[in-house]
Amino acid sequence: MHIGIDFGAKLSGTTAICMGVVGGRLEVTCSKKGQDADLFLNAALKGKAPATVCIDAPLSLPLAYRQAQRVPDFFYREADRQIKAMSPLFLGGLTARACRLAHEWSKQGFSVFEGYPGGLIKSLKQVPEYKTTKAALPPFQAFLETTLQTSIPELNSWHEADAVLAWWIGSRIEQQAATSIGNPNEGLIWI
Repeated sequence: MHIGIDFGAKLSGTTAICMGVVGGRLEVTCSKKGQDADLFLNAALKGKAPATVCIDAPLSLPLAYRQAQRVPDFFYREADRQIKAMSPLFLGGLTARACRLAHEWSKQGFSVFEGYPGGLIKSLKQVPEYKTTKAALPPFQAFLETTLQTSIPELNSWHEADAVLAWWIGSRIEQQAATSIGNPNEGLIWI
């Protein structure tokens, strides 16, 4: 079993989780505004034994923080530069929270990977509008259901769509079909 997470600010109500359930459909749940997202995720994972957790959040810092380099980059990891992702430092507390959760989950035996839903979308051809308007969600959901050949509950936000994409990346990792970007000594991003 694999789980996909779109990780958001702690109390914003934008953290979403996607997991497969019996019957070939997906379950997507989003935290509520004012609810602690980290507690929400831990409660959702309680009693589950996912082989793979794919989270859309930085899980490492630039190598400059761990070893001296000739020309250190204190802002971006190699993967961030390659895929044009935000700096883990720009995301600050979100990065620290994600790293802490990944550490805790790893101790429980989960394999935790940093996924990048936007990078997966960029790598595909013929994708409907992505992260434009709320009206673009239904056609995007139809695209996901057709592509993944599974049923998805009505998506209410792009955060929920990104959780499904993170789930898809987790599936690709388990099938050894995902692509990793970056330096393994520094931190990889998966699509």
